[in-house]
Amino acid sequence: MEKQRRSCDAQLRYVCGELAERMDNTPITHTPEARAQESNALLQDAGAAASSQTSIKPSNNAKAADKPSMAGAQLHAIGSIADISANWSAKVVVASEEQTDRAKMAAVYESMAATFVRDGLNLAAIVAIRQFYGGLDADPEPLYYEHFPTPLQQGAVRLVVFKPTSNILDPVHQDPLLHLAHQACQDILASAPSGMQPHASLPENYHLTVFMTSQPGDPRPDPFVPGGGIDPIHPPVPIPAPTSAVLQQEIDICRQIALTAAPAFEVHSVVLANSGTLLLCLVDTTGQLAGLRQKIRQAFPGASSKQSSIMHMTLGRVLKARQLTDADRELMQQRCSLWSSKLKGTVFKPEVLWHVQEHQFTTVAGVCEPLPLSQP
Repeated sequence: MEKQRRSCDAQLRYVCGELAERMDNTPITHTPEARAQESNALLQDAGAAASSQTSIKPSNNAKAADKPSMAGAQLHAIGSIADISANWSAKVVVASEEQTDRAKMAAVYESMAATFVRDGLNLAAIVAIRQFYGGLDADPEPLYYEHFPTPLQQGAVRLVVFKPTSNILDPVHQDPLLHLAHQACQDILASAPSGMQPHASLPENYHLTVFMTSQPGDPRPDPFVPGGGIDPIHPPVPIPAPTSAVLQQEIDICRQIALTAAPAFEVHSVVLANSGTLLLCLVDTTGQLAGLRQKIRQAFPGASSKQSSIMHMTLGRVLKARQLTDADRELMQQRCSLWSSKLKGTVFKPEVLWHVQEHQFTTVAGVCEPLPLSQP
């Protein structure tokens, strides 16, 4: 069984490597029809659209008329729902009891950094996540869910998060951590070799995910019932948001649970995971986050099955499914280590928990409801 697993892993790395080489050597085609044909040919090989080199540019949350679109690309899909299982498989899973132990969490983050240096990028994970970005041939930009080939209604994607800002709707009054973390992101992504398609998130989009009641790759219009109230093979189009009654009940329950905890965090390190995601990794100084996650999980048995179990904010990504050399990995890790030493110990104490109906992938842009935390 182990030999078969290694063989499958090797085949997957080979396919992704072949795809990356073809993407690098594909000549530029100027007609939209031809570009779409080339994209679909590459997608059939490993599920990624053809793309060319680009420079770092933060997300700008474009106006509706300028929202990025798939531009002829396709999604990996289970039925008609985006399949990001390869990215989920790359995520580190940490038991609840370990989440409360600062030393164990520190060891997890150190292991993630060491895995990247030793093994490089997980190309299949990058192929899975890049389908949520448009403009890959220019400036990568997270897609609005309404622009997916199988669109999701506004409110179909919902999560509860902490944000390092005094007001999620007023980005001018932000925690200084945002500025430093963004500097780190720009510097580290700039150390990547040319053509890695880096994307830096805007500081006001940084967040620590506590729980997702409904994810774009695992939508759940009713998280109170088993299966989330949707057939993943034959979902309705567009993928629905919850009813107003279900949504209000979801928010009310999250509000009640928020009153039972008041977590606080410290920065441990900046880590480039092998999924190509640049993470600001934190430890819970109160040991309360794991319990908060467990309470929310119990309240929503039909919520998305895959959940984050580390404590992190996504600063940016490299979106090119191409392996880095040993020297490239060492250089990027050196920049991560430098910024880890600068940021280590920085305190992040959230003021509220936010329930978000997200409209654009990974930005927490959308309808936001503040949920007060427990008072000391």
